[in-house]
Amino acid sequence: MIYQAGLVSLFRTIFVLALLYYGIRLFFRYIYPYLFNSSKSKTNSTTFDAKDRQKRKHKSDSLGEYVDYEEVEDDDINK
Repeated sequence: MIYQAGLVSLFRTIFVLALLYYGIRLFFRYIYPYLFNSSKSKTNSTTFDAKDRQKRKHKSDSLGEYVDYEEVEDDDINK
């Protein structure tokens, strides 16, 4: 059966696309976070001890000292 392109078919297509768009949007807004909420709470339970903080601080102290560089203007190089 061959359908003739008409105004009703155009509106039906726009309506179906709008339903799909809002359906996917509602799914990701309400249902998707609910499905993966339990795994998210498990990964955020990381704690650090005072010893770990001291170890990280010690590593940053041994990096070296700060060097301040001066900018060289282009006029002095071309002469």
